[in-house]
Amino acid sequence: MSPAGIGREPEGLTLELARRDAELRGIPLDEALTARAAAFVDSQALVERWDGDVELEIELDGRWRPALEVARSTGTTWALLTAMDPLAQPLPDEVNEERNRRMAERLRAPLRSVGRARDGSWEEAGFAVPFDRPAIDAAQDFAQAAIYRVTPEVVQTVFLVGADPADLERLVGRSSPRS
Repeated sequence: MSPAGIGREPEGLTLELARRDAELRGIPLDEALTARAAAFVDSQALVERWDGDVELEIELDGRWRPALEVARSTGTTWALLTAMDPLAQPLPDEVNEERNRRMAERLRAPLRSVGRARDGSWEEAGFAVPFDRPAIDAAQDFAQAAIYRVTPEVVQTVFLVGADPADLERLVGRSSPRS
């Protein structure tokens, strides 16, 4: 029997994403499903952590700059994502580095980014790419609970676990890079 969908995420998507995560992490499918469900349940605490006092930077032209400043100067809506710590579960540094290396290959020359709590309680290296369906797919394939969406006006946490795919598509439709 298949698991029920998580949140507004349909059953088939839950199972597909859990299978990808299980394969990528080398864990059993039931463990991947449990991790997805737990990440969804824990999302309220994560909202506070990720939407709190967070500093997001993108490396552009050899210089680290605030992500909002980069979005304003480029007129682009960016996705900030990482392959580290799938579903907010800490992994050893060498595993996270390998996951990020593989994500960078997949994204083909992304800009580097970093997200960190101002109090120093966490920091993750990642990537900045235009906010579009391939960015969402990459984050989901690497079992990320959420990504940041940085427009020229605002930074928003976009939760992927439990999301209705139609809601994500509507968000992508409004986020096309400007010419």
